[in-house]
Amino acid sequence: MVTAVIEHGILRLELSPLQKVLALKGALEIPLNSIQSVDIAPDIARAGPEGMRNPGTSIPHLINAGSFNSGVKRTFWDVHNPDKAIRIKLTSGLFAGVEVRYDEVLVEVANPAETIAQIERALSNGQES
Repeated sequence: MVTAVIEHGILRLELSPLQKVLALKGALEIPLNSIQSVDIAPDIARAGPEGMRNPGTSIPHLINAGSFNSGVKRTFWDVHNPDKAIRIKLTSGLFAGVEVRYDEVLVEVANPAETIAQIERALSNGQES
Protein backbone atom coordinates (compact mmCIF):
# COMPACT_ATOMS: atom_id res chain seq x y z
CA MET A 1 0.00 0.00 0.00
CA VAL A 2 1.14 3.51 -0.81
CA THR A 3 1.03 6.59 1.41
CA ALA A 4 0.48 9.91 -0.36
CA VAL A 5 2.13 13.02 1.09
CA ILE A 6 1.96 16.49 -0.48
CA GLU A 7 4.65 19.01 0.40
CA HIS A 8 6.16 21.96 -1.43
CA GLY A 9 4.17 21.31 -4.60
CA ILE A 10 5.28 17.66 -4.79
CA LEU A 11 3.12 14.55 -4.44
CA ARG A 12 5.28 11.89 -2.81
CA LEU A 13 4.02 8.33 -3.08
CA GLU A 14 5.81 6.33 -0.39
CA LEU A 15 5.83 2.54 -0.75
CA SER A 16 5.76 0.14 2.19
CA PRO A 17 8.98 -1.81 2.87
CA LEU A 18 7.67 -4.96 1.14
CA GLN A 19 6.38 -2.97 -1.82
CA LYS A 20 9.79 -1.33 -2.20
CA VAL A 21 11.28 -4.77 -2.77
CA LEU A 22 8.54 -5.91 -5.16
CA ALA A 23 8.45 -2.68 -7.19
CA LEU A 24 12.21 -2.09 -7.03
CA LYS A 25 11.50 1.53 -6.10
CA GLY A 26 11.23 3.32 -2.77
CA ALA A 27 9.02 6.26 -3.68
CA LEU A 28 7.80 8.42 -6.53
CA GLU A 29 7.91 12.20 -6.39
CA ILE A 30 5.57 13.96 -8.79
CA PRO A 31 5.24 17.74 -9.10
CA LEU A 32 1.59 18.73 -8.78
CA ASN A 33 1.82 20.60 -12.10
CA SER A 34 2.60 17.26 -13.82
CA ILE A 35 -0.73 15.74 -12.74
CA GLN A 36 -3.37 15.80 -15.43
CA SER A 37 -6.09 13.91 -13.49
CA VAL A 38 -6.67 11.43 -10.68
CA ASP A 39 -9.49 8.93 -10.31
CA ILE A 40 -10.61 5.71 -8.62
CA ALA A 41 -9.55 2.79 -10.84
CA PRO A 42 -10.62 -0.66 -9.58
CA ASP A 43 -11.60 -1.90 -13.06
CA ILE A 44 -8.28 -0.88 -14.59
CA ALA A 45 -6.41 -2.42 -11.65
CA ARG A 46 -8.36 -5.68 -12.01
CA ALA A 47 -7.48 -5.88 -15.71
CA GLY A 48 -3.79 -5.53 -14.85
CA PRO A 49 -0.99 -3.70 -16.61
CA GLU A 50 -0.41 -3.82 -20.34
CA GLY A 51 2.93 -4.61 -21.85
CA MET A 52 6.16 -5.89 -20.44
CA ARG A 53 7.31 -5.54 -16.84
CA ASN A 54 10.54 -3.62 -16.54
CA PRO A 55 11.54 -3.95 -13.63
CA GLY A 56 9.20 -5.16 -10.90
CA THR A 57 6.88 -8.00 -9.93
CA SER A 58 3.75 -9.25 -11.62
CA ILE A 59 1.68 -12.18 -10.36
CA PRO A 60 -1.72 -12.06 -12.11
CA HIS A 61 -4.68 -11.58 -9.76
CA LEU A 62 -2.29 -11.15 -6.81
CA ILE A 63 0.08 -8.20 -7.24
CA ASN A 64 1.44 -5.82 -9.85
CA ALA A 65 4.35 -3.68 -8.73
CA GLY A 66 6.91 -1.81 -10.80
CA SER A 67 7.25 -0.30 -14.25
CA PHE A 68 5.44 -1.60 -17.32
CA ASN A 69 5.97 -0.66 -20.96
CA SER A 70 3.35 -0.99 -23.68
CA GLY A 71 4.60 0.54 -26.91
CA VAL A 72 5.26 4.18 -26.07
CA LYS A 73 3.09 4.09 -22.93
CA ARG A 74 4.90 3.62 -19.61
CA THR A 75 3.06 3.00 -16.34
CA PHE A 76 4.04 2.48 -12.73
CA TRP A 77 1.97 0.05 -10.64
CA ASP A 78 1.80 -0.83 -6.98
CA VAL A 79 -1.53 -2.65 -6.58
CA HIS A 80 -2.46 -5.70 -4.54
CA ASN A 81 -6.13 -4.90 -3.83
CA PRO A 82 -7.78 -3.45 -6.98
CA ASP A 83 -10.71 -2.07 -4.94
CA LYS A 84 -8.33 0.46 -3.36
CA ALA A 85 -6.54 1.51 -6.55
CA ILE A 86 -6.28 5.05 -7.87
CA ARG A 87 -4.94 6.17 -11.23
CA ILE A 88 -2.90 9.33 -11.65
CA LYS A 89 -2.60 10.50 -15.27
CA LEU A 90 0.48 12.57 -15.92
CA THR A 91 1.49 15.11 -18.52
CA SER A 92 4.41 14.25 -20.78
CA GLY A 93 7.98 14.82 -19.75
CA LEU A 94 10.40 14.08 -16.96
CA PHE A 95 9.59 15.13 -13.43
CA ALA A 96 11.37 15.51 -10.11
CA GLY A 97 12.74 12.44 -8.37
CA VAL A 98 12.01 10.07 -11.23
CA GLU A 99 14.65 9.17 -13.76
CA VAL A 100 12.09 8.02 -16.33
CA ARG A 101 8.81 9.32 -17.68
CA TYR A 102 5.51 7.71 -16.72
CA ASP A 103 2.21 8.31 -18.46
CA GLU A 104 0.15 6.86 -15.62
CA VAL A 105 0.67 5.73 -12.06
CA LEU A 106 -1.69 3.15 -10.51
CA VAL A 107 -1.32 2.62 -6.79
CA GLU A 108 -3.24 1.11 -3.91
CA VAL A 109 -4.02 3.49 -1.06
CA ALA A 110 -5.83 2.99 2.26
CA ASN A 111 -8.70 5.34 1.39
CA PRO A 112 -9.03 6.10 -2.35
CA ALA A 113 -11.72 8.79 -2.02
CA GLU A 114 -9.79 10.62 0.71
CA THR A 115 -6.48 10.44 -1.19
CA ILE A 116 -8.10 11.72 -4.39
CA ALA A 117 -9.76 14.57 -2.48
CA GLN A 118 -6.39 15.48 -0.92
CA ILE A 119 -4.69 15.58 -4.33
CA GLU A 120 -7.55 17.49 -5.98
CA ARG A 121 -7.56 20.09 -3.16
CA ALA A 122 -3.85 20.64 -3.65
CA LEU A 123 -4.29 20.90 -7.42
CA SER A 124 -7.19 23.36 -7.22
CA ASN A 125 -5.58 25.49 -4.50
CA GLY A 126 -2.12 25.40 -6.04
CA GLN A 127 -0.88 24.78 -2.51
CA GLU A 128 0.85 22.09 -0.54
CA SER A 129 -1.54 20.22 1.75
